[in-house]
Amino acid sequence: MQFQNVHIGDVKYPSLKKDMTELLGSLSDNPKQGKALGNSFYKIRLSITSKGKGRSGGERVGT
Repeated sequence: MQFQNVHIGDVKYPSLKKDMTELLGSLSDNPKQGKALGNSFYKIRLSITSKGKGRSGGERVGT
C-alpha cells in the first residue's frame, strides 16, 4: 500500500510515512495485534520515530 496523498506529518514528523509503512507490514504478518475492542477492531500504538520517546512519542491507531 502506498501513501501518495499523505501530507499530515510531512514537515512536522518526517518519519511518519516510514513508520506507517512498517506498521502495515507488521499488520499483514499479524492482523490481530493490539488490544481487541470487539467486532474484529483492534487498538494499537504507533511509535513515531521523529516524535521522540515516551508516551508523547506515538499515537493510537484503530485497525
